[in-house]
Amino acid sequence: MVTRQRLKKVALWLHKQLGIWLGLLMVLLGLTGSALVFMEDLEPLLYPQQLQPGPPITPSPQLSPDHILKTLEQQLSTGRDKILRLYSPTDKYPIYRAVVTTINEAGKSNGDFYFHYISPHDGKYLGTHLAKTHNPNQWHMPLFRLLLGIHTHLMVGHYGELLIGIVGLFFLLTLLLGYYLWWPNRRQRSASRSSIFAINTNKGSARLLYDLHRQVGFFMGFLLLIACVSGIYLTYPKQSKTITRLLLPYEHTQQTLRQHTITDTGPEQSLSTLLAYIKQRHPDGYNIRYYLQDRDKKKITIALSLPGAINRSEGKTQYHFNSITAEPFGYSHPHTQPAGNQLINWMFPLHNGEAFGLASKILLFITGFTPLLLYITSLLLWYKKWQRQTQRGPWAFVRFLLT
Repeated sequence: MVTRQRLKKVALWLHKQLGIWLGLLMVLLGLTGSALVFMEDLEPLLYPQQLQPGPPITPSPQLSPDHILKTLEQQLSTGRDKILRLYSPTDKYPIYRAVVTTINEAGKSNGDFYFHYISPHDGKYLGTHLAKTHNPNQWHMPLFRLLLGIHTHLMVGHYGELLIGIVGLFFLLTLLLGYYLWWPNRRQRSASRSSIFAINTNKGSARLLYDLHRQVGFFMGFLLLIACVSGIYLTYPKQSKTITRLLLPYEHTQQTLRQHTITDTGPEQSLSTLLAYIKQRHPDGYNIRYYLQDRDKKKITIALSLPGAINRSEGKTQYHFNSITAEPFGYSHPHTQPAGNQLINWMFPLHNGEAFGLASKILLFITGFTPLLLYITSLLLWYKKWQRQTQRGPWAFVRFLLT
């Protein structure tokens, strides 16, 4: 018969091994995540020439997205460059941004994605830089984009994404084991509640480290769980959506978009025409994003954010247009989507801290330092326990950690 004491002993061993050997990677992900929380606020300050073109010399209306596309197409010269997305100016990024990749003969991306910047006032081309890459030998990108690459795939492409996802799953297990170990037994529950949450400063350094690790893990663990679960979704979105469909009603909008075939012929309508259709229905919409990857199939998607939406930087109100007739063949709004879609829509805002405004960003920034604190306290705690024994030499400590 498996006793509670035996279960706790096994849980403690697993918690220790997973925490010690995977902890350093979680520290890296936590620290880079903290830096990325304020990427949209700090990046324009670091690169003002590209991201802050300044007001126009003479008052003039903002240039249309069609004018910007024409300017960008003239700038691209390889013949294999494909414009995937176009972002309209926002408060934090007051310029047009376009995501461009180079496609091979099979029509697939070479793994490098570049940001191109264009002034909304005079159409001046402001420059470009590498935004994301799946090629491990390319590290020449701005600081925050480099941190984003490390945070999402360790700058080694798909294998890095796979590793981070696996580590995230094991870290989730580590957190759950930590809560199981924290849960007080009957004797501890019968004591005063203050003793359960106490941090003893007068019983030696080992007890202080133990209490710090225990209480920081308890209080910050809830936020780490949220960051971990949302991070696993962002790493494995297809698999996560498959699981979500098994548990909750879910509408697969992207599959519907891919399956829709357009047979109309004729000239393509301008982006301004499509935008006017949306502005008529959502005059308060902002953060307009044009998805152009299926433009050759006569399909264009325009996404926008609406006041009060949790997805401020990733608009979830979407219109799928027939680019020939300018008629939408698909529409999705986050408030009318099934429960599964609404759950998925929460993942990115929870992970980057924008779900509840500045307060949640500050809280998430602090949470990113928690793996470092937990790792240091646990390592010092086990080292002090090892010191009390008669073993000597560094390999003895390694053997101790494995037992």
